[in-house]
Amino acid sequence: MRQSYKVAVVGGGFAGLVTARELKREGILVTVFEKADHVGGIWLYNSRVDTDLLGLDPNREIIVVLIGNGSSAKDILKEISPLASQVHQAIRGPDSQLKRLENHDNAWQHSMIECARKDGKVVFQDGSIVDADVIIHCTGYKFHFPFLRSNGTVTVDDNRVGPLYKHVFPPSLAPWLSFVALPYKAVPSIVMELQVKWVAKVLSGKVKLPTEAEMADSVEELYRLMEKSGRPKHLTHTLQQDKFEYENWLATQLDIRPPERWKEIMFFSMEKIKSYYGDKYRDAWDVDKWIQEVDCSN
Repeated sequence: MRQSYKVAVVGGGFAGLVTARELKREGILVTVFEKADHVGGIWLYNSRVDTDLLGLDPNREIIVVLIGNGSSAKDILKEISPLASQVHQAIRGPDSQLKRLENHDNAWQHSMIECARKDGKVVFQDGSIVDADVIIHCTGYKFHFPFLRSNGTVTVDDNRVGPLYKHVFPPSLAPWLSFVALPYKAVPSIVMELQVKWVAKVLSGKVKLPTEAEMADSVEELYRLMEKSGRPKHLTHTLQQDKFEYENWLATQLDIRPPERWKEIMFFSMEKIKSYYGDKYRDAWDVDKWIQEVDCSN
C-alpha cells in the first residue's frame, strides 16, 4: 500500500485550486495556504467599486504612459487611446525609437523610461519628456518567493527560477518541491493543468522522474542552448514557439491525448488572421468554419 503524503499548496488562486484538485484525485492530503481572506485569486469576481466624489475630473484630458509591448499592453493601448488625450508606450529592444504608432493619431512609441520625476514628468531614454497623469505597468510578473528557504538550492536570477526540470521540479529537491504555472506566452490554463496532473502522478508513484543527475543535465542543456542563441535569462520560462512541444511532452508523461492539432495551427496562424481582419477579427472571423477546414485538410 502506497504512502499518502501531506502536501502544502501555497496560493489559493487559479493554479493553486487546480493543483489541490489534482492532488486530491490521487488520494493525497492537501492544505492550501492563501494570504487573502478568500480563494480564487484575480479570477474571483468582486462587485464592489471604489468611489471618488472629490477626486480628479473624469472628463479632463489624460496623458497615459504604458510600459511594455506584450499582449496586455497592446490591448490596453487599443482600449484607452480613444479616451485619453495622449498615450505614450515605452518598450525595449532595437525597434524602440520615438515614432507615432500606426492607426493611432494620439499614440507614440518610445524607448524605455529613464526616470519618473515627482512633478509627474516621465523622461524616456530617447530624450523625450512627457507630463504623465497615469503610468500603467504592462510588464508581467517578477518571481519572488519570500516564504521559501532553500539555502540557495532554488534561486531567482533575472526572473529565471532555477534550476527547474521542465519548469517544475528542482532536481535536488524533486519531487518534494515543485513550481506550477511559471511558463507564459502560452495558454496558461492548459499548460498549468498538465503540469499539476504530472506533479500529482509523480507524488502518487504512477509516474517516475529521471534521476537527479539526468534532470540536472536537462536543465543545463536548456541554459546552454539559450546562451548559444543569445536568449536572455528573463525569457527562460517563455514558451511561445515551444508551447506545443512542451504540452505534448507533458501529455506523453501522463499517457493522455495531446491537444488537438487544429489548436496548434490556430496558435501559429493568429498573426496572419489579425493582420487580415484587423482589430475586429474576433467578430469577422468564422472560427467554426476555419476549424472544420483544418480538420478536413489533416
